[in-house]
Amino acid sequence: MATLTHGTFWPTFAELHCQPLLRSFEQPWLFAAIRAASRLSPDTLKHEPLASIAQQIVTYAMSFMARGQELGLIRSDLPVELLFNWIAALDSASDMWLLERWE
Repeated sequence: MATLTHGTFWPTFAELHCQPLLRSFEQPWLFAAIRAASRLSPDTLKHEPLASIAQQIVTYAMSFMARGQELGLIRSDLPVELLFNWIAALDSASDMWLLERWE
């Protein structure tokens, strides 16, 4: 994360968000699998191998956002966990919208 700069932060964020969507258009089953995984219960995510994967994703996303705060690009007056939940909710809403219009 230390390599992210004021100039590379948002383009990197956009790329990280865009790539899974582009791969999903090439392989639609992938999008469905990701959506299904996002709906698993917290208890299910505590079991391996899902627990390790879920923790890696959350740790990466939280580190990314913390770096954005360090750079002054993401507000720092709110806990990073709250910001993460906001972004996750927005992402989920976007995914639902896209799934309804997949055709």
